[in-house]
Amino acid sequence: MSMSKYNGTAIASKSAGIKPPFGCPKTLGLPLLATNGVRYARPAERELLDIFTCIRNHTKLETAGRLLERNDERHLLSAQEMSQLFSDLPQAIHKHR
Repeated sequence: MSMSKYNGTAIASKSAGIKPPFGCPKTLGLPLLATNGVRYARPAERELLDIFTCIRNHTKLETAGRLLERNDERHLLSAQEMSQLFSDLPQAIHKHR
């Protein structure tokens, strides 16, 4: 999990695998917003993202290795899926519905 600040809002993301200090947004008076680091709309579009990554890096899918996204859940999630993903941070979900 990672955390960043955007336009006066602390953004918690479960895509990076780094756990931030969650006292920080409260200390700074920032609301917390949950995200899963969306890169594409539907799971089927993952392959298209990989293809564009290969084109941008002048390589082939077979040899792209670490250039490709590791997380295959970088698509838009439903409200229920986000609630499950951020069950430990309900304030990051419920305030922004």
